[in-house]
Amino acid sequence: MGTLAQFDRSKMELIIRTAIEGEHARGDNGAVLVDDESSDVVYLLAHEFKPVQFSEQLSDLLSEDNRKHMFVVLKTKDAMHISKMPRS
Repeated sequence: MGTLAQFDRSKMELIIRTAIEGEHARGDNGAVLVDDESSDVVYLLAHEFKPVQFSEQLSDLLSEDNRKHMFVVLKTKDAMHISKMPRS
């Protein structure tokens, strides 16, 4: 667990649509949060992620990436895993 490869096509389409709509509505300094336990898929801005250390790490990754990828955070029972997908 912990990678985008575990998701089927419809779940990946939901993640991509959530990223695009989230960026359009809220700005591009964020990522899609996929909660493994509840199956929720939401777009959050970097500063909305907890704990603060994780939020800062994600914010740094977003800044360094320069909008080349869409970021997805998979929240499992024990951890948060960051993945990225090319925009093109």
